[in-house]
Amino acid sequence: MGESPAPESGEPSAARTSAAGGAGPFRHLAELLALTAFAIAQPVLDVTGRAPDFFLYRQANRNEMRLFVALVVLLPPLALWVTELVVGLVSRKAARFLHLAYAGILFAAIVVQVGKKLGLFTGIPLGILAVLAGAGIALLLGEKRGFRQAVLYATPAPLVFALLFVFTAPAGALVRGAEVDRGRGRVIANRPPVVFLFLDEFPLRALLDGKGQIDATLYPNFARLQKISNWYPNATGVTGWTPFAAPAMLRGKYPEKAVAASYILYPETLFTFLSGQYEMRAYETIAELCPPGFCHSVAAGREVGMRALTKDTVDLTEELMSPYKSKKATTEQFVEDGVQVAKQAGEGKKPPDAQARFGEVAKNQPNRLGPFLADLKPMPQPNLHFMHLLLPHSPWHYLPSGNEYQRWPPSFPPEKPDPTKPKHTTPSEPLDSLIAKQRLLLQTAYLDNQMGVMLDRMEETGLLDQALLIVTADHGTGIEPRTKARQMDDANPADLAWVPLFVKEPGQKTGRTDDRNAMHVDLLPTIADVLNTEVPWKMDGVSLLGPPRQEQQKVWYDVPGVRKTIDPAKWRDKVRLGYAAEIAKPGREGLFAVGPHKDLVGKKVSELTVGAPSPATADMHQMVESLDDVDPARARVPAALFGSLDRPMGTESTWLVASVNGTIAGAIAAVPSDGTWKFLGMVNDKYFTKGKADIGIWSVEGSTLHRLNLKP
Repeated sequence: MGESPAPESGEPSAARTSAAGGAGPFRHLAELLALTAFAIAQPVLDVTGRAPDFFLYRQANRNEMRLFVALVVLLPPLALWVTELVVGLVSRKAARFLHLAYAGILFAAIVVQVGKKLGLFTGIPLGILAVLAGAGIALLLGEKRGFRQAVLYATPAPLVFALLFVFTAPAGALVRGAEVDRGRGRVIANRPPVVFLFLDEFPLRALLDGKGQIDATLYPNFARLQKISNWYPNATGVTGWTPFAAPAMLRGKYPEKAVAASYILYPETLFTFLSGQYEMRAYETIAELCPPGFCHSVAAGREVGMRALTKDTVDLTEELMSPYKSKKATTEQFVEDGVQVAKQAGEGKKPPDAQARFGEVAKNQPNRLGPFLADLKPMPQPNLHFMHLLLPHSPWHYLPSGNEYQRWPPSFPPEKPDPTKPKHTTPSEPLDSLIAKQRLLLQTAYLDNQMGVMLDRMEETGLLDQALLIVTADHGTGIEPRTKARQMDDANPADLAWVPLFVKEPGQKTGRTDDRNAMHVDLLPTIADVLNTEVPWKMDGVSLLGPPRQEQQKVWYDVPGVRKTIDPAKWRDKVRLGYAAEIAKPGREGLFAVGPHKDLVGKKVSELTVGAPSPATADMHQMVESLDDVDPARARVPAALFGSLDRPMGTESTWLVASVNGTIAGAIAAVPSDGTWKFLGMVNDKYFTKGKADIGIWSVEGSTLHRLNLKP
């Protein structure tokens, strides 16, 4: 009497209840540390650790990166633990249940990630498996002391994953690197303003006519720049990857190592060379080569800092924990990682396309250009104005008029991969390739307009006469059918390596053409030559204003440290043939007239011979809504027409034409695609008016048009 009965075998004792329930809060914290480490910290730190660009894009400094790591490993377990403590104040039993639920959810997340990596299945089946596994783990944790003990052994995992990030991951080098010293250059007596416009994915062939000259009809402002500067039509980049190209341009050295484009890893650049002598304004994108405190670094068009990092991390975590393949492809946005590119290329694998955050930044190019232009004026202190502008870089969606058009999916209708065929980053069909060239030319004409705005601004303020102005691009792009976009192959050097390069010296009034073997490593030596000073480190380049190099071969690096050579004589004739002369009629409106029926473009349908309707039907897919309510005043028009056809248009790819409000406005490519047919093409936006657009898709037989049925 008065004594409590001894617990029956199998009934949890007070000690067991304390261990598994709410009476052992620090043990619960240890378990949560272990489980969140594998469910959240490890995968997040793995993805971001392999992508230094994730941090460079958000301009995260060292302290922010350290805080990021601490939050990833500590915030989830602490947040879960605190909620348990709060619930435990009301009910220890409820707190115990909540703890086991957390454990089950975290283990389910681990199963989801493992399942997606193994690639066995995704979606609902994977979700069901994860839920069952999570429930089983919750039961084990609640009933089996040995299992709880095993989980506790993993408590140091957060510290291990954090240390691996800092000391082994490519992004960790941004935390470990040494501080950068100011004043790397010598005293500069002559200090003219320097304006450096760094364009992206810009083949020289996009600027040229059929005779190797800048097409002044298409690009009057680039022609205007040529008339007052030194133009180097034999200029080439040294790599197809921006994280390697930017340091090469700004250091005067060939790519040596596969590391992120960060000031920590590249302490010797144009920015440190001019520091102490110049005020510097830098608009970088996926690089951060100008050290904080040296530059007025501007991230126009995007959020930066810890807030942006947190938002990105939440999106990434949601994707990692979902059993479905994400349509946002958050992890795939972090692919332009120099180390991974070099590693995969060195193993003979196709490196990932260079799309790290480019799609997001590309949406805001005019916004990024505005603040840069506002600063282009003489100032008491000499200034360096540096701008990395993602034009005419894809995605192509600007027209010469300044209007924007909707982007079609990169592969549509969706094509099933063929494991027997090699993967390519450029179109596999000649007609696809021709449309790609057309869209690049249209966006280049838009860029030419922006170049005119910049030159006008500099002329109005007097900066154009005073400044050293450099305009170039990091690389071109493989755009011919079945060639690589960023890696050198046997067919793409003319498109990938040769880029525009203009150098206008201070006070220069008359342009000249210099056909020397110019390469991007020559840019910093040229700047030093104009400033009449010396760069205090050894460079591979030579000044473009001094004696030309004797070597005629071009140098190229798909992988830093692995040198390739290009014989320019082999590619000279192809480089001189501009895309516009190859595919279109002269003039900007001629850019909409491509293909064999280009002479029909601009003519009214009522003036042409119209035959019986075609039996084929064109399905415009998601475009129908935009065609019902067109308003050119919104600066967005449905100028890109794309969809599928319900029957073949012949035995091979062919050309159709499209009309807008009764006028033939452009050419349409019809190509077979995985057992069906797709069509895609551009129409001149000047034919759109406010309201519903009357769109016609026509096949052409001889001189007769046959209208396809348009499926709403």
